[in-house]
Amino acid sequence: MGREDAREGEGWGVTWRGTEDPVRFCGCCVLGAFYSEKLPSGAGRIVVLNTNLYYSKNEQTANMADPSQQFQWLDDVLSNASRAGEMVYIIGHVPPGFFEKTRNKAWFREDFNKEYLKLIHKHHRVIAGQFFGHQHLDSFRMFYDDAGAPISVMFLTPGVTPWKTTLAGVVNGANNPGIRMFEYDQSTLSLKDMVTYFLNLSQANEQGTPRWEPEYRLTEAYGVPDAGAGSMHAALGRIASNKDVLQRYYDYNSVSYEPQPCDEACRVEHVCALREVAFDAYAACLRDPGVAHAPCLALLLAALLGLRALLLRW
Repeated sequence: MGREDAREGEGWGVTWRGTEDPVRFCGCCVLGAFYSEKLPSGAGRIVVLNTNLYYSKNEQTANMADPSQQFQWLDDVLSNASRAGEMVYIIGHVPPGFFEKTRNKAWFREDFNKEYLKLIHKHHRVIAGQFFGHQHLDSFRMFYDDAGAPISVMFLTPGVTPWKTTLAGVVNGANNPGIRMFEYDQSTLSLKDMVTYFLNLSQANEQGTPRWEPEYRLTEAYGVPDAGAGSMHAALGRIASNKDVLQRYYDYNSVSYEPQPCDEACRVEHVCALREVAFDAYAACLRDPGVAHAPCLALLLAALLGLRALLLRW
């Protein structure tokens, strides 16, 4: 599905049917261009969503509660994965949440955004990673439980195609081409690291020769042990509080395309988009960007309360 293919997927199912094993081919692909496939290792499965159905520009699905019944299907797939002891990677194009280069630009319609978040909260224990795109920029989104603890992370991949947004008010909205490689545990699907490669367009135009080279390794860039939700929460904390780390992230966000300084307004836009995927929480973050999830504090308080209860028993 292309970035503007917003219609439901009946025609796509017909197109793809001849290339799929009929036994494994799911009628849901005919219904809405989404499907699930078990990984060859047997450790889990990939779930491919058609999130163009939820795109804010998609007028065809604007008044639907569950376009192509994809939410119900996803709920069933993740429930079955839990019963089977499988871990899952979720892949999609248009992401939930907000564009980090400006304020209040949501990619999903609000009701669809709420429903997606509800499913992530319900099934986060079987979700090993989420991988989306659409923006052509390098970013990520955090998901938290009601106590503020990180439960999942969504990586937004940079585009191979250089593209400059036409959204009004966006500064530094272009990108160098980027490709990324994830390192993961084949038995658990846990994400160990991520390496991004890029092509410096300015240099290629000057020298007449394109050259792909490593841009950064995630664990080294943010000083974290892996690419899991806890580590990315720690990375977000450093981005929010350390100007040098913020600027590093901002440079990577455009895949090192003509880096510009990230001022306080820029910091707020990015941190709120990275931290808050829900509409109301995002709006609250913009009003008071100092308010942050503090799972470490919540866990510390819980531990202290537990210790107090234990001492009272003694």
